[in-house]
Amino acid sequence: MRQVRRVSLLLAVVGITLLAEMAQAAMYPLLSLRELTVRADLIVVAVPVDTPDFSRFRVVEVLKGSCIKFGDEICIDGALLTSLGKPCYGLGENEKQEAYEAVKGLFFLRRRTANGGRFRTVTSGIRYLTKDNKVLSPYQYGNPGPVHMVPPEDAPVADWFKELRRKLDWQTMLSKVRADVAEVNEALALKGIKDPVERNRALFDWIADHCGEFRRDRFGKEVWGTSWGPLEDWVFEWIMESFVIEDCWKAVELHAELNPGSSSGPDADISPFACPEGRKLLLDMSLNVARPAVERRCALYWMRSSLWPYPRRERPAHIKYVDRDEQLVITNGLVSLLQAGDEKIRRAALWALYDACRSPSGVDTGFDTEEVVLALVAAYQSEPPGKLRNSLANAIAGTVSKELWEELTGNPRGILVVIDDFVLNEGRASFSLNMENTWERVFECPALVLERVDDSNKVVENRQIPLPVTYLPKPWEEGWFGDGTQHAAVSFPDAGLTQGRWRLTVEGTAGKGKEKVSWTSEHWVFEIPEREEGTKQSPEETPPGTAGLPEREKAEKEQEAETEKVSITGQSKQEREGRFASERQIMKEEGIGWFLIGVVASCAAAAAMVLLVLRRRR
Repeated sequence: MRQVRRVSLLLAVVGITLLAEMAQAAMYPLLSLRELTVRADLIVVAVPVDTPDFSRFRVVEVLKGSCIKFGDEICIDGALLTSLGKPCYGLGENEKQEAYEAVKGLFFLRRRTANGGRFRTVTSGIRYLTKDNKVLSPYQYGNPGPVHMVPPEDAPVADWFKELRRKLDWQTMLSKVRADVAEVNEALALKGIKDPVERNRALFDWIADHCGEFRRDRFGKEVWGTSWGPLEDWVFEWIMESFVIEDCWKAVELHAELNPGSSSGPDADISPFACPEGRKLLLDMSLNVARPAVERRCALYWMRSSLWPYPRRERPAHIKYVDRDEQLVITNGLVSLLQAGDEKIRRAALWALYDACRSPSGVDTGFDTEEVVLALVAAYQSEPPGKLRNSLANAIAGTVSKELWEELTGNPRGILVVIDDFVLNEGRASFSLNMENTWERVFECPALVLERVDDSNKVVENRQIPLPVTYLPKPWEEGWFGDGTQHAAVSFPDAGLTQGRWRLTVEGTAGKGKEKVSWTSEHWVFEIPEREEGTKQSPEETPPGTAGLPEREKAEKEQEAETEKVSITGQSKQEREGRFASERQIMKEEGIGWFLIGVVASCAAAAAMVLLVLRRRR
C-alpha cells in the first residue's frame, strides 16, 4: 500500500510539473558569452565523470570565483549531457539518432544550492567541446520543447548569427571569457571606492568607455554579443546610491540618452532626490521647455517617488518628506504642465499631481486647493478624447460638486462612464466599457452611437445600435456595475463605416423608476482608413440598425425585431447557435486531446523514474 501511495504521489508531482512547464512555454533565450560572464558567480572548465545521472564533472580550470579549485568534483543541475545533437523524429528500428560525445564543458554557474552542494547553470550557460572539436551551444527547436546542444550549423537561425558563433573555436572562446572576466572584475571593483564623488567619476568613465557595447547603442540600435547584461544597469544604480544629487541627475540624463523611449531612468531603492533640493531640481527640469521631452518625463517620474520616500532601509539624514509649503509649490508647478504640448508630459504631470496631493502616511487627501481643481477642469475641457481625458475626468469626478460635474458632462450624480482599450483590427472594433466613481447600476442595454465628423467636428453621419456586448458579468436586468473587473467588453464590425474620422459614444440609463437618470460616456475618436478595391463589404454585411437612426427608442424596437432574424454579426439565430455548438465541440475535443497527452507524458515520465529508482536499489 505504501508503494502504491508513493507511485501515486510521484505521478501527481510529475503531472503538475509538466502542466507548469506547458503553461510557461517560454522560448529558451541564448545569452552572449559576455552577459553570461556578468551573470555567473562561478565559471569553470570541467570534464564529465561517468555517472548514471550525467551530472558530475571534474574541474580542470576556474575562470571566475573562489569557492572551488582545480580537481574538485561538482554536481551541476541541468547539464544537458543527454541532449547532445539535434532531435530526429520518425527513426526506423535499426536507425540511431546522431549524437555528439562531449569531452569538456564550459559552465557559467550560480552559487551552490542547499541540497547537497549542487550548482545550477545560468540560463543558456553551457558550452561543450566534442571529440571532433565542435563547440555545442544550447538551442530550442520548438516551443514548448526540450533544449538540445548543437553546433551552429545545426541551429536554424539567421546566417549572421551562425557566422558569429562559428568564428568562436574552443580556445578563442576561452580567451574571450578570460578577458571579459577581467573587465567584469574591474567594473565590480569600482563599487568599492569609498569616496562617493570619486566613485561616481570612475563609474561615469566606465560608462563612457563601454556605452557603445550596451544592449542598445546611442542610436537605439540592437547590439548582440557585446552586451554587458545587468552590469549596464548596476553601474547606474551604484551612482544613484551615492545620493549626490548632481551626479544622480547626470546619471538620469545619460540613462535616457542610452535607452531611447525610456521614461523611468535607473532603478534606486530610495530616490536620491527625496529632499527639498532634489525635488526643486526635478521641478525645474520638468518645467524647462528647453530640455528634451524624455528628460522632462524622467523628472516627473522621479518626482513621484521623491515626495514620500518609503523607509525600506536606513536612509541618509537629508532624505525628508514634503512639508505643506513645499507641497503647494510643487502642485502649482505641476498643474501648469497639464497644458503642455506633449501628451506624455501631460500624463506624467497628472500622475505626479496625484502623488503630490497626499499626506506623509500615503493617504489621498484629494486636490484640496481651488487652483488645482480649476486647472484640472481646464485640462479636462481642452484634452481630446482618449485615455488621458478619461484619467482627467476620473480625477475631477470625485472632487468637484455634483452640480459642476453635471454642467461639465451632462451626467447627474457624479456618474462617469469611459471607453477604454479601443482596438481596430481585422475588420472589427473592440473596447471595454467602465463605470467609475459611482455606485449606480445599469439595468437596461445602452446604445452605441457612431458619428462621422469632419475637420470642424461637425457631424455628417450618424448611426446608432444597441450595445453589442461580447462579455457581461451578469444580465442587464440584474444591474451592471462596471467598475474594476466588472467592465463590459464590446465588439462590432466596421463594415459599412465609410472612410473618415468617427466619434464613438455610449448612451444609457442608470437606476430604476423615479430614480432613473440618463448618462453619456466619454467620447472616443478613431479613423476608418480608405479601403482597398475589392475589399468593400456588401450592403448585407452592414451592421443592422445603423442607417442613421438618431432616436434610441427606434433602435430598441429594431433590436427586438432583429432578435430572431439577424444579429450584429450578420448571422441568424440558428446559425449562431450552430456555430457556437460547433466551437464548443472543437474546444472540448482539443481539451480532451491535450489532457490525454498530459496523462501519457506523466505516466511515461513516472515509469522512467520508478525504473531508475529500482535500478539504483539493485
